[in-house]
Amino acid sequence: MSMRIILLVLVFSLSLATMILAGPLSNIEQLGKIMYQDLDFSFNRTQSGEALFTTHCSKCHAVSAYPDGGPPLFTSYAYENIGLPANPLLSGNPVDYGLGGFLEADFNSDLPLIGDAMYAAHYGKFKIPTLRNIALTPPYGHNGYFPELREMIRFLNSRDVSPEWPAPEVWTNLNTIDVGDMGLTDAQIDDIVQFLHTLSDRRLNRP
Repeated sequence: MSMRIILLVLVFSLSLATMILAGPLSNIEQLGKIMYQDLDFSFNRTQSGEALFTTHCSKCHAVSAYPDGGPPLFTSYAYENIGLPANPLLSGNPVDYGLGGFLEADFNSDLPLIGDAMYAAHYGKFKIPTLRNIALTPPYGHNGYFPELREMIRFLNSRDVSPEWPAPEVWTNLNTIDVGDMGLTDAQIDDIVQFLHTLSDRRLNRP
């Protein structure tokens, strides 16, 4: 290997490490140019997706830096019921009440650990996941209902206004403020999906 190639590899590594530590949102264009130039991504659309994501999705998938100063993990660590339908591939399984079901079982046990009598207020709620490497980790939803990321976003966008979606598995405590009628166009959904692909770790993005 020539000295020129060695120097180029060294400069690339140092630049990449610096931008990753600074966080993906503040350096998305430079990071994308280095890491994703071979994926045929449009940087204008990626930046559009970033803006749309920040406006419509960051309440639950926080874009702020991690408390220890690290890059964002894109989750608020809260619990929400987004109205996911029951997965027909899991037919015969009991209804999954999520956090509420766990708290109910605990409350009614002989030795409760939490003892939350208000467990019904959490029926249907599941922990909001991180979006790091989200493009690499199908299927989507707590029960794997959606095999593709774009379909998951389409559902969140139009759950309450499109007849194509089945009824929620659990109706109670349904989040109707942040999802269900987000008003995104198909092109805007595509932009968000493209942005989410930039949250994939390069070392995991193998054929």
